[in-house]
Amino acid sequence: MTDYDFSCDAFSQPPIPLRSATGRGSAPRRPAAFIQNDYPEFIDGDYPELKSQRSGGTGYDAQMLGASEYPGTVYKDQQKQRQNSSDGRSQSQQFQPTSQIDDDVLKQSALPDKPLNMVCVGPSFQVGGVHQHTLGLARFLNPDRVRLTRCFVTSERPEHFPEPGTFPVPVEYCSMENLPERTAEYDVILAWGEGYNGRLKSSGPLRVFLAHGESLWTRKGLEESDQAVDHVIAVSARVRSRVCEGFPTTTILNGVDSSRLGQTRPADEVRRQLGFDRDDFVIGSVGRFTREKQMNLLIEAVAQLPQQFKLLLVGSGRREDELMRLANERIPGRHAFIAAHDYLGDYYRAMDAFGLVSAHEGFGLVIPEAMMCERPVIATNVGCVPEVIRDRINGIVVESTAESIAEAARILQAHPNWARGIATEGQAFATRHLHAMRMAQQYENLICNLHARKNSDTRRDGASYGVAR
Repeated sequence: MTDYDFSCDAFSQPPIPLRSATGRGSAPRRPAAFIQNDYPEFIDGDYPELKSQRSGGTGYDAQMLGASEYPGTVYKDQQKQRQNSSDGRSQSQQFQPTSQIDDDVLKQSALPDKPLNMVCVGPSFQVGGVHQHTLGLARFLNPDRVRLTRCFVTSERPEHFPEPGTFPVPVEYCSMENLPERTAEYDVILAWGEGYNGRLKSSGPLRVFLAHGESLWTRKGLEESDQAVDHVIAVSARVRSRVCEGFPTTTILNGVDSSRLGQTRPADEVRRQLGFDRDDFVIGSVGRFTREKQMNLLIEAVAQLPQQFKLLLVGSGRREDELMRLANERIPGRHAFIAAHDYLGDYYRAMDAFGLVSAHEGFGLVIPEAMMCERPVIATNVGCVPEVIRDRINGIVVESTAESIAEAARILQAHPNWARGIATEGQAFATRHLHAMRMAQQYENLICNLHARKNSDTRRDGASYGVAR
């Protein structure tokens, strides 16, 4: 069973402060420039326990979201101001991601003379965020413009390869030493996770580095690729600001392929099969059972709540036995673990709230997945949260403590109409901004424009094609 990471950020001070471990509301703290002692996300092993930090808010007021109840005060003058400024749109329609997506290199480009063949290179394409990101590109890139035709894995470990038949393009091992020769035939190289100096030729293919995470490990890979990279794509503005300084960078938010969120059964039937009653409040998570996901915090949070609060963890990983032992000890008879990779809508929609409480994340694709399934999201301030979650508007941002998570769940359970309003706002935002098709279109525009510029030799040395830093 795997839980999904909780990513959460405070856009504003919540009307009812979520308590810290001391029971008192804690002041926002500025995040560190990097998360220290971070390890490559694809290594399914032991990680040091890391502290999650919250960023300061923007002072954005919470609102009723069209619900009939709200756990906090909304003053009449604030309501009137919102009515005058909303022009009929929901908050999620008005709220735009902080990523700048209107840069020149993201504008629609003409069709290239011939489709550009692209190869993805990295240390792993196992099940997880990188796997889903690459699948989204393979499925939604316009083949008349850019074609993802192959993936090279630079690690020989079998667990770093996707399961046979799950990828629409060939995935092969290629040593770092052989990369110059094996990648020379392509028009575009999209690489991540390694230092590529001396491994990618300066002449020939367009070389784009994909910054998947905000860790020192990602920054180290970039610094060791400074002679082998033409451009950098950051999966969020947070990643760009933390690890991409000094490199020409464009931010493109990750997107979700909604086809994997299909349902095969009614939610009530799934809940019954998992042992949950209609009146239970099910907190769920989806993901790999690894230490940085901090799923133990979900177990401890449920242990602090009344008996009708239950836990559903969807996934697998090295910590599964450890998490099961902890759940049997702390919440016996109140939990379910299940492994699933397809038709995840069955399990998302069986939840009353979704939680991602990771210590760190690259993006956290499970957040937009839960939003698309209209589940209210509880998240720690990691990954995409600062750009995707507006606290108490389309999700709830929590501290990385069981107490804070438990209080958020308690508020959602006590105010069901407000919880539905948050879920509706989240679904509207994710559908509008976080689909894999939208992501692929932005990749196409960027790659075609950069490739044309490189081939025309009009780019000056050191010029940045990315968004302003």
